[in-house]
Amino acid sequence: MMPLTDEQRAKLARLHNRATKYELTGTNSETGARFLFGYSRKGRAGLLSMLQKNGAAVAEFCGADAVDFEERAAAGASIGVWRFQFSGRTQREAIQAGELPFFLEALEASRVVPS
Repeated sequence: MMPLTDEQRAKLARLHNRATKYELTGTNSETGARFLFGYSRKGRAGLLSMLQKNGAAVAEFCGADAVDFEERAAAGASIGVWRFQFSGRTQREAIQAGELPFFLEALEASRVVPS
């Protein structure tokens, strides 16, 4: 395992004595692009909570705003071509192994107009 960076150490220190949260990822079914959408408790309520937290940005990023839940909560949900589900990694594991790119950063980068 690679040594932790100062940023990773700081993130892990903030998690000390806090409830376990799980990595929520979004995957584009057409391109395979995968992004971090946040960390939450597992289940439909946690998934919906994370999508609502940044609702307008999620809708802009996905190009749609209707959330379709799968029959089983573990199967996740989808918005347009984006499929959301928990990766199986805890927040601590994701930080230690290397986090996925955060969707808000990708959204902000796509808004930048070259001069």
